[in-house]
Amino acid sequence: MAIYFDNAATTKASPGVCEAVNEVLVKDYYNPSSSYSAALDIDKKLEASRETILKNLNMQGNLIFTSGGTESNNIAIFGALKKMKSACIITSETEHPSVKKTCIEAASELGRELKIIPVDIKGHIKTDEYISACKKADSAFVSIMHVNNETGTVQDIECLAEIAKQNIQKCVFHSDGVQAFMKVDPLNKNSKVDLYSLSAHKIHGPKGVGALYLKDKSILSAASYGGGQEYGLRSGTHNTPGIYGMAKAADELSSRHDDYIATMRNIKKIIIDEFKGSNIDYIICGDSIEKSAPHILNVAFRDIMGEVLLSASDSDGLIANTGSACSSKKRSVSPVLKAMNIDPNYIQGAMRLSFGVFSTEDEARQAAQIIINNVKRLRRFKRA
Repeated sequence: MAIYFDNAATTKASPGVCEAVNEVLVKDYYNPSSSYSAALDIDKKLEASRETILKNLNMQGNLIFTSGGTESNNIAIFGALKKMKSACIITSETEHPSVKKTCIEAASELGRELKIIPVDIKGHIKTDEYISACKKADSAFVSIMHVNNETGTVQDIECLAEIAKQNIQKCVFHSDGVQAFMKVDPLNKNSKVDLYSLSAHKIHGPKGVGALYLKDKSILSAASYGGGQEYGLRSGTHNTPGIYGMAKAADELSSRHDDYIATMRNIKKIIIDEFKGSNIDYIICGDSIEKSAPHILNVAFRDIMGEVLLSASDSDGLIANTGSACSSKKRSVSPVLKAMNIDPNYIQGAMRLSFGVFSTEDEARQAAQIIINNVKRLRRFKRA
């Protein structure tokens, strides 16, 4: 059976989540917007799911359900900017395409100034340039990713939000928390973050469902019109199976959170320890394994093509990726790693390994040996 180390792309749903989803599909299938008693019971369960996710997010406020992280990010960006008539946009060079491309499109469509902040070699926002951009803005929508989906670099979102709020007279701060939720420390209860995007299928929940946290409903204009669901901001029949599955996934991870995080961190350490003793030439892209998110490890190998290494490893039973699943088929060099100024001798040899609740330490040792063997084999072919 293959070793699945591409959990940053998507995760296998847990048995408990599958059971919860199936129950709603065949038993609790009523439309929660209807007025009869069975539907009202479903509506109560839907609201309980909302509260479960808010609890695990450690926030009080509002949560609207969406189809996933991409829609959450799009609703946040366009919804806030349509309310902020003259706001500029501030974001970073290493955002997920659903933020970066949307910010570029919003700037063009709405006629707004766009400021894209560079990052350092570890993927952290260059603070001086960020502060400078904030000080020059009277009104701004700011979007900075919490955990990078390719490198696992963790931004200090609380600090960045505080800086933005202190320096910008009118500011809405959004963060893409898709790779952060249930993986790193949650937001502070007094956080300055206004909007925070989530996705279920990154935490062993179902695909096609996500959420957007809102500190205040007045921040956004409506994304869609119809029956008035989700505070009138995103009308349409609720995806109750997906919503229940998302809440169940969050609850399951919460119950085993410490062990889950510790196992993933140890998996990263095992892989790097195997690499250290193997005499292969590699670098870690991003922050140290101790400081980065526990579930993502991005390593790059000198003078190796990542796509070739990926294919060879796949043939040997290791499923991994070269970067973002949303754009991996469209480019040969990762824009994220390019923005980080990764050494040109290594940048094309990047491989992202990402772990989940079903990943094991034994798999880590096997995966490391598969990669080591293939790197050495590919180098021999190159010399020949």
